[in-house]
Amino acid sequence: MDIVNAASSRAAFYDRNATALTVGFLVGPIGPHGATVRDSYTVPAGRKTIINAIDIVLLRTTATAAGPQVQSYYTYIPNGGVDQIIIFNSILLGTVGDRASNQLGLEFVMYPGDELTITTGDASAGGDVFYSNHAMITEFDF
Repeated sequence: MDIVNAASSRAAFYDRNATALTVGFLVGPIGPHGATVRDSYTVPAGRKTIINAIDIVLLRTTATAAGPQVQSYYTYIPNGGVDQIIIFNSILLGTVGDRASNQLGLEFVMYPGDELTITTGDASAGGDVFYSNHAMITEFDF
């Protein structure tokens, strides 16, 4: 008599043509700017993606006077759905060396057509900021 475990009939995601990717950017110093999409990733047809970790680091490199809010965030947009911010980071001070970092470790599955975007914004009256945003993802066959 053969005993078959239905759950083991399919290979694990990492054995289904998996590809490790990084979605992100490292740039700076950048001066004040409105909300700007810096990078995006869309899950291709026939594939799924797991977000393994996200890291956001902001560093003020030049001082500013009034209104120093700087922000960076990742948005998840399900295929045909409404966008949702999944991680957000900001600096509210204008002093050189002000730093903010935020990390998110998760196993978040994205499906074909789902999108991940990185947006930055700087409402400062002046000054510059260094941005480091990275998401480690694993893409694999559906």
